Amino acid sequence: MLLSIVNIYVVWFLMEMMFLFFLLYVLTKEEKSIGLVIYYFFQSLMSLFLFLSIFMYLKKFIFLILCAKLGLFPFFYWIVVVSLKINYVGNLFVLALQKIPVFWFFWLSYDSFLILLVMITYMSILFVLINLLMISDLWLLLVYSSIANTGMMLMSVYGGNYLTVVLVYLLVIMGIILLVKNSDSYHDLVLVVLMFLVIPPFVLFFMKVFIVSSLVFSLKLILFIFFLDVFILFYYFTIIFMKFFIMESSVLIYFMNLIIIVSVL
Repeated sequence: MLLSIVNIYVVWFLMEMMFLFFLLYVLTKEEKSIGLVIYYFFQSLMSLFLFLSIFMYLKKFIFLILCAKLGLFPFFYWIVVVSLKINYVGNLFVLALQKIPVFWFFWLSYDSFLILLVMITYMSILFVLINLLMISDLWLLLVYSSIANTGMMLMSVYGGNYLTVVLVYLLVIMGIILLVKNSDSYHDLVLVVLMFLVIPPFVLFFMKVFIVSSLVFSLKLILFIFFLDVFILFYYFTIIFMKFFIMESSVLIYFMNLIIIVSVL
């Protein structure tokens, strides 16, 4: 569907109001950091470019700016830097809340950029996989996973319940961030990592099934997604063992059994 002028400015206004309320909240709570400065300048610059692109109706530039706001390829490094420099409240906004109007924008305009959307989703997931090979930090693992899953959420735009899937995913992200904030044991952190895996009974498994079912037009894309899932699943369990090697033997045995079960399936 084509974007109408009214829809464009409604979504743009919603994005800017959410950004403004977030800044006011941060200033009130005095939770300032270098990450917020980076986030402020980046989002302000992207908002200016977005406004100019809307005014001149440059659809491809609008699409690329929205990808930058979501932190997709090739713009994802800013979201990694910012996420490491701000607190959990800031990450709730950066990784979840601020994406809602951007996803809405994509939903209104996706049919104009099918090839570009698929290409950016491919590249975002591939570059996340490359970066995963170079990290061992749990929080970085969650941030990069969020970027990869954001690319997958964009592919769900071809389904009939796109906005519902996006909202459920963002609620899961917020729940994970809150769980990390309140975690005080290895067991809680392991649970956080598992919530990002696409295995039952975790929510992301059912979301991935829905997304894949909506991609019946592309068998190659479905096979690519399953290949990435297997690779990421193996890497997540590797991180768990490396990070929590000193955990209780009973818990370690549990995860070894879980790996065997997943491998068989």
